[in-house]
Amino acid sequence: MSKTRLQKEQLVQNIKEIMQSAKSTIFAVFSNLQVEKINILRKDLKQQNANLRIIKKRLLKKALADSWPKIAQQDYLQEKDKKVLGNISLTWSADEITAAKSTEKFTQDNENYKILGGLLIDQPGQVKYLSYEEIKHLASLPSKSELLAKTAQTIKYPLYGLRNVLQGNLNNLIGVLNQIAKAK
Repeated sequence: MSKTRLQKEQLVQNIKEIMQSAKSTIFAVFSNLQVEKINILRKDLKQQNANLRIIKKRLLKKALADSWPKIAQQDYLQEKDKKVLGNISLTWSADEITAAKSTEKFTQDNENYKILGGLLIDQPGQVKYLSYEEIKHLASLPSKSELLAKTAQTIKYPLYGLRNVLQGNLNNLIGVLNQIAKAK
């Protein structure tokens, strides 16, 4: 059943709000992909506080044109100078890496799912288009939680070293005091 003009306008508005509120948005095309696999991707994204939506290319172009006309002028939704065939998925997350990491992992497992590009919002109103290669590089970066864990470990390591040095001196002092006590 086709959607009315009003429904399409509301959908475009919804897409614009999604892209403007997300830190990163990934565009991908797929065809001949089982619904079960898309649902697995959705479930994986949901666990990581990211989302996926299937939309029409025309509506996505309209949302891009309304939000960021400079990006819309460049037809980034092309696949190596040919028309994109298949369904378009829009994956977004509140952080910069989650959507790219999950989508790239899914792409490696499913050859019928290809990343076209994406958007990265640096600051409100400033957006940068990302090519597939840039998204692949972004996906290889560690997540925020991994970076925090590494930072905590880096801070903690010198403290353990200092504790061991101080404990060694204290143990030596106790050993000397025990020798003095035995000598008396």
